[in-house]
Amino acid sequence: MISTSGARKPARGAPLSGQLATYEKSLIAAAITSQGGSLKATYQSLGLSRRALYEKMQKHGLSQQDFIDDDTD
Repeated sequence: MISTSGARKPARGAPLSGQLATYEKSLIAAAITSQGGSLKATYQSLGLSRRALYEKMQKHGLSQQDFIDDDTD
């Protein structure tokens, strides 16, 4: 499971594009977590199309499986 607490702070003087990518990834991860792993609820809550969410997840290396609790033992 991916932790969404405390997004990584970019290095001092990091380019804006890198800071935005880090922030976007943390927002998406937090939204998926808060929606219990439901991508439909996530893209609706973020105001994105399904395709846009999937593209952003791929861009940031995120998978729905990362947000599903595997405590089936």
